[in-house]
Amino acid sequence: MGGLKPTQKARLLTLDAIDGRTSAARAARDMMADIESDLGGRDQLSTAELQLIQRAAITGAIIEDMEAAWLAGGQIDVQTYLALGNAQRRHLETIGLKRAPRDITTLGEILKGK
Repeated sequence: MGGLKPTQKARLLTLDAIDGRTSAARAARDMMADIESDLGGRDQLSTAELQLIQRAAITGAIIEDMEAAWLAGGQIDVQTYLALGNAQRRHLETIGLKRAPRDITTLGEILKGK
């Protein structure tokens, strides 16, 4: 933001402000939803956990793009690829890599006393 004049306000972009129809946006949002589900659902997560999930998902989308480019015969920066993989792993380790179990007992099972 070094190019701002003292009277200009900084405009921060958010994921909600961008066009979510791109394949990259869809991939990141799908990954966020999957991780949130693995951790018991969005309503069970703190703001800090949601931020880490967003970081991990966006990093994952970038990694998938790099992998697709390489598999299609393109060149990638291996150092960047490895650094992104390590960053994503650290985010995922921080929020937890294991799927949280959900109670899927149905009302019928409860009434039958199972």
